[in-house]
Amino acid sequence: MSLVLGVDGGGTGSRAVLVEVGAGERTGDAVLPEGGRELARTTGGPAVADGQAEGPAVAEVVRVCRTALAQAGADGPVDALWAGLAGAGRAVAAEGVEAGLQRAGLARRVAVGTDVEAAFQAAFPVGSGILLVAGTGSVAQARGADGRTARVGGWGPVLGDEGSGYSMGCTALKALLQGEDGRGPATRLRDPLLEVMGIGAGAEEPGHEVVAWLATAERRTVASLAPLVAEVALDGDTVASALVEGAVVQLVAHVTALERALGPWPAPPQVALAGGLLSPAAPLRGLVEDALRDLDVHPVEGSPDAALGAAARAAELATAEAPEP
Repeated sequence: MSLVLGVDGGGTGSRAVLVEVGAGERTGDAVLPEGGRELARTTGGPAVADGQAEGPAVAEVVRVCRTALAQAGADGPVDALWAGLAGAGRAVAAEGVEAGLQRAGLARRVAVGTDVEAAFQAAFPVGSGILLVAGTGSVAQARGADGRTARVGGWGPVLGDEGSGYSMGCTALKALLQGEDGRGPATRLRDPLLEVMGIGAGAEEPGHEVVAWLATAERRTVASLAPLVAEVALDGDTVASALVEGAVVQLVAHVTALERALGPWPAPPQVALAGGLLSPAAPLRGLVEDALRDLDVHPVEGSPDAALGAAARAAELATAEAPEP
C-alpha cells in the first residue's frame, strides 16, 4: 500500500487529492490504478508553473497538499507527488517548480507535468481519444488509434488560446470600444462590461478607462467576462452572439486539426471536454457539443477529473524504477 498526491493547477484555481493505492480491490474512480481509493480532496488558488523554486506556484501546491494530508490525518512524506500545472509545457518553468516541491519534502518522488496531461490521463487512461480544454486558455491533445500523440493550441494569450475565456473577454472589450468609436455596431454588452470593470454605465467616453483596466487585470479576471458574453448572446445581442459563435468555431477547429493529423480512425474518436467554459453546466458546453456532432466524432459526457488523473500519474511514479545514477 502507498499514498500519493495528485494536483491539478491552473490560472483559476488548484485541486489536490490524496489517494491510497495497492490496498486490494479498487474502491475509487476507474481512473485510479487497482486498489485506488481517494482519501481527501482540497481546493486552492491559482498554481501556474513559473519556474520559481520558491514562487507562488510552489507555495500553493504545498498548501493544498498539506491541507489534504491534514484532512485525512496522514503524515508526509507520501510515496509520490505528481502536479499537473498550466505553463509547465516549458521545461524551464516545470523544472523550477519541481525543484521547489522536492525541497518541500511532501513526497519521496516528485514530478511536474502539465494540467492538460493530467486531464488527458483522466479522460483516456488507455486507448485513443481527443481532449479539448477551454478555460482561461485553450488547448487540445489527442492519442490516435495507433498510439501516436499530438497537441494543438495552447500558445498563450498573445499568439494563441483561441476560443478561451481570456480571448472572449478581450474580444468583447474590443467590440465595446469599436462600438464607442462608431467603427462597429452598438452592443448590449456595453453596460454590463463597464459595470464589471467598475467604470459605470454612465461614462461618456470610457475607452481610456477600459484600456487602463485591461492593463492591470489578471488573465483569469479577463476570462471571467466570457460567461457574461454568453449570457448577453442568449438575450439576442448580435455582437455577443457573433463572439460566442466565433469562439465555438475556433474550439472545434482544434478538434478537427487533431482528427486530421492522427487519422485514419477505425471508429469515430471520442472527444472529452474540460475547462471552465466546457464543464457540464458551462456556457459553451452545449454549443460545442452540437458543433462536434456535425463532425464524425462522439462527445463524452461529463468532464475528466484532472486531479485524479494527476494522482494516477503519481501512482505510476511511485512504482517506477529509480533512474541510473
